[in-house]
Amino acid sequence: MTYTLYVDEMHANGPYQNFILAGIAFESSYYEKMVVPIINDFKRGYHNESFILHEQSIFAKKYGTPYYAFKDKALLDQYWQQFCSTFQGIQGTIFTVVIKENSLKKQFKDMNDIYHIAMQLLLESYCTFLIEKNTFGDVMFESRKSRLDEKLLEHCNFLRAMGTVLYPNHVFAKRVTTISFPKKIDNIIGLQLADAIPNSLNRYLSNMDQRISGLLDIIQSKFYTKNSIYRHSDVQVLSSEIDLIAYHKSRHPL
Repeated sequence: MTYTLYVDEMHANGPYQNFILAGIAFESSYYEKMVVPIINDFKRGYHNESFILHEQSIFAKKYGTPYYAFKDKALLDQYWQQFCSTFQGIQGTIFTVVIKENSLKKQFKDMNDIYHIAMQLLLESYCTFLIEKNTFGDVMFESRKSRLDEKLLEHCNFLRAMGTVLYPNHVFAKRVTTISFPKKIDNIIGLQLADAIPNSLNRYLSNMDQRISGLLDIIQSKFYTKNSIYRHSDVQVLSSEIDLIAYHKSRHPL
């Protein structure tokens, strides 16, 4: 029994106040036997299996693309209702790191790369999850630009070589095995589900209205519930600008 963590990110931009690195982990056999067929069946209701679930494109409704059909508001509303119902029925575990990017950069002029900070927090939490399951897993990021992919790989290799705040390198390297960067055209369903996470969270944390009814509650219900060391009573967080959303909802509700 192994796992894959599918990761997406969103930068602070305009009214969005936070950098968010978010991922959803699936047990590998469950993903292949259940998640992929369920989502492909959902896709066929709107186009075909090659249809890429991408929130920004769906709301952009660009002419000449399959997303143009969503100019019909009734169809758009139906899509998101069915997506939420489908997503709710899928068994996955969500890991999320939130950083108030602009505020943090003002406080710490020569701070580390934002991805390096967020990746350490995210993968450390994922490593804890894998240790609990007594297994190992890999990580997928959607490929962006070759230089960005290289930087993310450098950060991951650094953690494998040096360890994290909580785990020594041999523990981390044993549990988190590989990192890969498939492209959007590779149609990786796990990455398409991860795409649905950051915007709703950023809207909530930036005091904005939700545009997909019910999705935030579903995301919250799938949060990994192990408390992070950064919220542990025996550890003092150096900056309140770093907020790891990996907590038990009964203690830290949205």
